[in-house]
Formats: sequence, C-alpha cells, structure tokens
Amino acid sequence: MKALKDDYRGPFDPNLRYEDFSREALIKLLVQYSSSYQILLGTWYDVMRNKYGDKAAIECDIAQWMITGPMVARFVSKALDIEGDDVEACFKRLQVDPGFPLGLFDIEWDLKNSNHGVFTVKRCRGLEFYEKEGKGFDYPLCHEVEPPTFTNTAHWTNPNMKVTPLKLPPRKSRDEIACQWEFKIEE
Repeated sequence: MKALKDDYRGPFDPNLRYEDFSREALIKLLVQYSSSYQILLGTWYDVMRNKYGDKAAIECDIAQWMITGPMVARFVSKALDIEGDDVEACFKRLQVDPGFPLGLFDIEWDLKNSNHGVFTVKRCRGLEFYEKEGKGFDYPLCHEVEPPTFTNTAHWTNPNMKVTPLKLPPRKSRDEIACQWEFKIEE
C-alpha cells in the first residue's frame, strides 16, 4: 500500500490524486481553499466597488449570490449526502459552504429543533476588515447583502423557511458578536 503524503515535497507526481494525501494534509488544503475562496470574493467585490461604485457593487454582489448560493448548497449536499428540507439540513449546508467556511469564522450553532435554529457569528473577518477600513462599508454588506442571500439559500432548502437577523453591525466594541441569525419554518 502506498504511503499517504503529509505534504507535497519531493518530485512532481503526474498521477497525483487527492486520495494520495493524508487526512491532515487534506484538512490543511481545505482551509487554504476556503481562504482562497474568501480572497476571491473580497477581491471581486473591491474591484466592483472601485470600478462602479458602492451601489453597483452591492447590486452585483447580491445578484451573484442569488445564483451561486443555491448552486453551492446543491454541490455540498451532493458531496456530503445532505438531505432534507428543514433548518437542520440548511445549517449542515451552511457549515460546509466555502463562502462561510469553518475555520475562518467563529460560529456558534444552536439547533433548537429540526425546524428552528439560531446561529451566532462571534468573529467575522470580513466585518473586521471593513471596520478597520473605516469607510462604513460594513453596514451595507451586513444589512443589504447578507439578508437576501441567506434567505435565498434557505429558500433553496425550503421555500417556507424564514430568516431573521437578530443582531447586525454596527458594533460598539470588538468584544460584541458580529451578527446573529434565526432560521425558522412555521407550520
């Protein structure tokens, strides 16, 4: 049996497969892929802001998330065999969504029951970046982009799912949570 690689030192392997790497190496790679995805999103957004202005950047960001949010939900559902149309299934999808990656956000999940849950983003690197930038762009991102895009992804799971922001920026201090969201299906 071939030994699994903990890294990619040594000679080039023309037949390399993900299966050739150890679990630890794959986790490191996955975290870097998630970081790269975040960099791509942030850079795209900043290019749009600089070229077309804040309003157009927000409109384009919402438009692209309306397309990619459900697509990513479908991809991760297929990859990890996530089934269901309840809040629990939606939370599972969000946990592994590359746009909302584990390791880059500090998220506390509270699944009250299969049709009701709240998640709290205790640390958000995007919010921290825009707060540090000091141009007030955290407000439109959190108030204009996130609500419709979370709702769109939730509606892909179940059109009757309601998404309510319970806490959004601005924050009085960095010790406060970044945001908090309730997902609920009412019978």
